[in-house]
Amino acid sequence: MPLDLSAIHPHIQALVDLQRPERRQRLLREARNLLRRADADKVSDKLEKRQERYPWLVANPLKSLGDTFPVPPLPRGGYSVAASDGSNIPPDRHSPVQYCVLNMSKVVLAYGENPAASLGAVSEMLYSDEDLYVDGEPLKGELLGAKMAVRELEVLLETALALPAPRVALHDGTLILWRLQSASDGVRNRLLAPFRRALDGFLAERIPLMSYISFPSARDLCNALRVALCDTDPRECRTCKSDERELCEFLGELRDRELLQGVLKPAERTDLFATVSDVVKYYGGHEIIFCYMDVGGEIARVEMPRWVAEDEGALNLGLGVVLDQCALSGDVPPYPLALMEAHEAAVIDITMRAVVEELVEGEFARRGLPYIRSGKDRSKRRRGV
Repeated sequence: MPLDLSAIHPHIQALVDLQRPERRQRLLREARNLLRRADADKVSDKLEKRQERYPWLVANPLKSLGDTFPVPPLPRGGYSVAASDGSNIPPDRHSPVQYCVLNMSKVVLAYGENPAASLGAVSEMLYSDEDLYVDGEPLKGELLGAKMAVRELEVLLETALALPAPRVALHDGTLILWRLQSASDGVRNRLLAPFRRALDGFLAERIPLMSYISFPSARDLCNALRVALCDTDPRECRTCKSDERELCEFLGELRDRELLQGVLKPAERTDLFATVSDVVKYYGGHEIIFCYMDVGGEIARVEMPRWVAEDEGALNLGLGVVLDQCALSGDVPPYPLALMEAHEAAVIDITMRAVVEELVEGEFARRGLPYIRSGKDRSKRRRGV
């Protein structure tokens, strides 16, 4: 049956009605005024003293909530940047044999007296039970995503180590492995051990690691404003009688990027914030710090290890390279050029996926072994009557 659009249309109207532009603009002004005047120390004190965590992710301000800063220009003489991204062919339950293919790109762009560019990839096939299971859990879904994030960071470090200074490593997406927050101790330990070693490597070589999140959906900063707004126990929000309830509820629906549009100017960043995610406590001291930056048409989130945030030179170099890479992309809204190239070098398209399957099937045939896929899969591949 086709999609019943008549059933969906009333919900589309209700969705648009929720926007209520007049109310939204009023509450946005109130939220931005609160951002400018809120006391960052009080927010940090509340986060520290509260025995039970807030039911939302809250940005813990290192200094201020609403201060903004221009991103300093890059030093003369150029720089080199490494980037990596990943793609995979997950295990297929309809196949007679189980395997997984990982593809991590290695991109280098160098600017200055000796400009250069290099694009490559590290391709791996996993097929043993030891590789396809992590502490007894099958390598699929969120667990496969976490495995990919670990391998991408390892390849990124390997790529960045070969670059001349000043050098920066760009990672696509968050450095916070949310997928492991609810994982078993065995799974978490097995995947986080190499992840921590990679973070150790960036620190040992003092290579600024910057993780870029385009169009971020996070509400951490908005939730910090909710903490600043009142002392009501979040478990009692529904019965709250505060005059600030409307603004508090609005902040709970607002994205950080929406809050900061018009607050940040192009090439400006917010102050720095620490994440309160539980999984980061397993990072071996590598706390993840983040800020927001207007890269010229979009508010992006940039994450980094704490040592980068505390090293002014590394911080300015890393943010300067991010901003320059966005400008070099030529897109509106922009996206770092090195990460664009990393994505292209990593992607496994439909044709290549089919080639891998044909190679596996062909090797079975060459050795006289049967290769029979599931009946359900075969029925889906046949043209319907």
